[in-house]
Amino acid sequence: MTTRLTKNTINELTIQPLIVAIPDYRSFFYTFHSVEPLEISLLNEEYIESSECIQSPFVLLTSDKILVTPPLAFLTNVKRCIDMYVHLMKGIELLNEVGIVHLDISWRNIIVKDGVLPLLKGFEHSVIKVTTNKMLERPIECRTIRHMIGRGLTGLSKHTAEEISDGEESDIAFLMPYINKPNVIDSLLTNSKTWNVYSLNHLFLDLFASDNLVNHVNEFVMKWQKLLKQTNHEPKYYIEKTIDLMVSSKMSDLCMSFLCMSFLCMSFL
Repeated sequence: MTTRLTKNTINELTIQPLIVAIPDYRSFFYTFHSVEPLEISLLNEEYIESSECIQSPFVLLTSDKILVTPPLAFLTNVKRCIDMYVHLMKGIELLNEVGIVHLDISWRNIIVKDGVLPLLKGFEHSVIKVTTNKMLERPIECRTIRHMIGRGLTGLSKHTAEEISDGEESDIAFLMPYINKPNVIDSLLTNSKTWNVYSLNHLFLDLFASDNLVNHVNEFVMKWQKLLKQTNHEPKYYIEKTIDLMVSSKMSDLCMSFLCMSFLCMSFL
């Protein structure tokens, strides 16, 4: 793949060595495994003519050639949904071990390799060791850090907490212990191992909340939704609890089909 050397590309170039150093990383993540500068003279003439700007340097990123299935096309029943969730959560656990926060977990950054193996990709906006740049609008901790840094704040007032929370009572309640306390940002960063968890949990909660998903309400789904709403634990907790729920559930609940998944695939792309 040929790409311009932008800030986002440079960010992923910085993070990529940590990812490929993870044992068996290809089973959990999809990223390039080599990079080399690309001179304009080597580019296809048609590509040059179609480019609006060729002033920026280019790089050639080489990745494994794999058969890719869209993630929502893979989710044809509840069992597959559980398998994908647990596998992705194991990947998040590996990222936590090397200090990477993805910060852009979404359906566009999940692919299914060879029709069976879900992989996490898209590390352009990720941060290493939870540095405070590029905090996206994700968990309340990220929003608070971004707000405080953007306004040069060293402390957190009740008014600021309400502004950041945008009236969400659970977020306001979360921030209350930090009001008028020192070292707020440092304290919030200690929760970083739950940020990727937050994003993945809400991705699956939104999936089951869709009106287009028919016949999806059963005992397992209701219990699992309740578990996913607890977004303040680390990956191991959700992996173990999800597997426990699966073992104790009826097989009919786990094999239940998603009747409108093809429509969902289109709506999420």
